[in-house]
Amino acid sequence: MLAAGNSKRMGSPKLLLPYKNESLISQVIQQVKHSNLDNFIIVINAKVDGLLQEVQNHGVDHIVLHEESQLGMAISIKKGLAQIPDHVDGIMFLLGDQPGMTSGEINRVLAGYKEQKHVPILQATYFGKPGHPVLFDRTIMPLLYEIEGDIGAKNILKQYKEKMKYIEMEKEPIPDIDTIEDYRSVMEKEGSHESINRSARYKSRR
Repeated sequence: MLAAGNSKRMGSPKLLLPYKNESLISQVIQQVKHSNLDNFIIVINAKVDGLLQEVQNHGVDHIVLHEESQLGMAISIKKGLAQIPDHVDGIMFLLGDQPGMTSGEINRVLAGYKEQKHVPILQATYFGKPGHPVLFDRTIMPLLYEIEGDIGAKNILKQYKEKMKYIEMEKEPIPDIDTIEDYRSVMEKEGSHESINRSARYKSRR
């Protein structure tokens, strides 16, 4: 399941910013589609102009329009959970603002889940630091319906810390793009000067 909201700190549709000749959200969708996941659900902020059309261009399995993104991540998660088919064994959470996420990380966590039976939660780590993706066994879903606010499933991760399995990615953590400064930093590391210039024009419209 992919949660694709829009940060209040950006003030504009960050997920539509350019990244590798497409948009941030398109990059993430492409990586999910090239992974070994059977299907995916994307929850998007219905109030972001152009976001629905961008997502529809990629043939996403199921799109959930979220009208209350200001209420926090928990609502987005619950809206996505409501669309999960009964036969699904587990669900994986991904973020729409992590364009550095690749199908490789997704597949490594998925493979770990298939190898480790009866593990409630699997989480990727980056040189020991926990990050995304996170995969929850279906037995955890009732707890996910109980979360509140904007901290996501962090309390559940703390609760199951001793029972979880961690899958090491052997690379630096994948950054979230929460601010225009985060975006510029990512683009500078990748040497994408055109995207940096466009981000400056984007900021001037705020």
